Amino acid sequence: MFINHSCSPNLGVRGERDFIALHDIAPDAELTFDYSITEEEPEWRMECRCGAQNCRGIIGPIQMLPYEIFLRYLPFIGGHFRRVYLRHRSRRTSHANAGALKYVEGVAAPDSKL
Repeated sequence: MFINHSCSPNLGVRGERDFIALHDIAPDAELTFDYSITEEEPEWRMECRCGAQNCRGIIGPIQMLPYEIFLRYLPFIGGHFRRVYLRHRSRRTSHANAGALKYVEGVAAPDSKL
């Protein structure tokens, strides 16, 4: 089974290895997820040709994910990748954003034990 990248994916990730549907998926639909939520290598980049209206053009590691997209994917990002993103963001954020980061840290992922 192949799962391609899309900036408008139909799959998210639960835990470290399990995919979960973000919405109903037609039997013949291509399965896609956003590669950025499972990549942390700072130098990794890929030209995106997914064709989605919201295509980012270039995708990179989770640290490059725009904050609003990170929040939308939050329930489908594993704990390790959340921490990578938050560490990176906390180095670049002001005290005004500290409350938002605390909120993100407290949001339960589908694989959480809360």
